[in-house]
Amino acid sequence: MSSRPHWDVWPCVHACTQFFRVAAEAVEHLVPQPLVIKRDKAGRAEIELGYVRFRDGAHGLPPTEELAWAIAVERVRGLGFAFFAMNIGADNLGFLDYNRRIGFNVAPRPLRFRTDVNRQSYRVEDEGGALICELRHNAEGSLPVPIFPVSTEVWTRTPDGGLARRTMKWRGRARVHVAPLVASSLTDHPFFGGAKLTRAEPVPSIVFSSVTADPFAAQLFTAPEEVFEPALTAPYAASPI
Repeated sequence: MSSRPHWDVWPCVHACTQFFRVAAEAVEHLVPQPLVIKRDKAGRAEIELGYVRFRDGAHGLPPTEELAWAIAVERVRGLGFAFFAMNIGADNLGFLDYNRRIGFNVAPRPLRFRTDVNRQSYRVEDEGGALICELRHNAEGSLPVPIFPVSTEVWTRTPDGGLARRTMKWRGRARVHVAPLVASSLTDHPFFGGAKLTRAEPVPSIVFSSVTADPFAAQLFTAPEEVFEPALTAPYAASPI
């Protein structure tokens, strides 16, 4: 019997993943035990802010724009990135409902997107027009890189208060931006769960599926597996797993 995982495939047109460094105290209270936030040499935490434009027809949904953010944590199994998923927003309710059903925390209402992929410009607002974030990248000098051969570990809360683990990987082509952001603005919007991110420091970004003609570009997830039961989870603590 094959032990290969079943992948939930989401074909996409374009994706942009931006990383920011923040003071650990801005986010550490949001990560439950026994997960441990990942820190750099200066003790700062790292968050990930990701934009994806999914293709028409993915899971029977119309073309969808998504904004998601997560906090980097120490990986529990295997090699590669690991994140505690914080929130997902999108421009249609069907996408939000689907992700809520499979265990992700999602925004209560659709978001509004003003994006220009060619200019690498992304502005996201809530339904009332309040700014959530605005990013614009400098694509000059960006370098093609292979998609990471290892998966990303993604953690979410379960309905009973435990922790579930899934793995995620990308299919497609990628570029790494060596130039800094031209502009970035993260607000203290409720989308960020109370985290104070206005002073977040951007680091070079990775742009996945930047060639929009790539017909094979996709984001893939495994089904969630509950790893830590409620009795083993608690608000953030600095002790290792």
